[in-house]
Amino acid sequence: MKSLKTKIAVGVLATGIVASMGTAFAGVDIAGQFNSWYQAKFNQATGKVVADTTKDYASKLNSYNNEYNTLKNGTVNEVVVSQQEESKNSMLKLNQQKNEYISQVNAAADGLQANTAPKFEQFVNDVNGVVNGVKDQAKAYGENDLKKSVDSQTQKSVTQTGKDVAAYQKSAVDNLTAKIQERQAQLDQLIKDKAATSDSEIRAHIEAKIAELRAELTAYAKQQADLAKAAVKAEADTKTAAALKALEAAATIK
Repeated sequence: MKSLKTKIAVGVLATGIVASMGTAFAGVDIAGQFNSWYQAKFNQATGKVVADTTKDYASKLNSYNNEYNTLKNGTVNEVVVSQQEESKNSMLKLNQQKNEYISQVNAAADGLQANTAPKFEQFVNDVNGVVNGVKDQAKAYGENDLKKSVDSQTQKSVTQTGKDVAAYQKSAVDNLTAKIQERQAQLDQLIKDKAATSDSEIRAHIEAKIAELRAELTAYAKQQADLAKAAVKAEADTKTAAALKALEAAATIK
């Protein structure tokens, strides 16, 4: 019973400490402010990288556009037919897989949903039973001894808590301010470093892709031209042979 008495007194003391400390830090959403500051810095840095590299990329693609259009016109019809067939096949496969996943999710969710209410009901009943038993035991002693024991200590504890909080408050504020400034400086430098690295990587990637695009389409154009020239030559050879044969027949004097 002496242990319960001590716990009750400590609970009252903790309530006084929390009430006093609330006046020093109430209403300050420091995590939200820090997150907003970081997001603004991040958005500013990445926005500039995207704007700069997009402008360069568009300029390079535009300079290659005429060369590309010459290659494109001869292959569009064949590509359209292939694309339509592939799109249809992909859609059918995706719908089939999606429906299978939906069936699995529904089956699992239905089973879990059916068991959730009974589990929570049993959990609440068990906890409430323990709470009721503890409450009944504590009440028998607490009502007789609480007022006399707590009144003598409450005023002393509240006064001492005020002194302690006042002494610790300045140190806590200074430490918090220093830590915020330290982390801001670290994140600011990290953002600058990452922005510079990202800019270089994106520009290098753009150059590589432009070179890759030029080489691939030029090779493809040559392949298509060779095929076309071969077909034209074969047709010319066939027609020429037939014409020569007809000419030879006409040259025979009967």
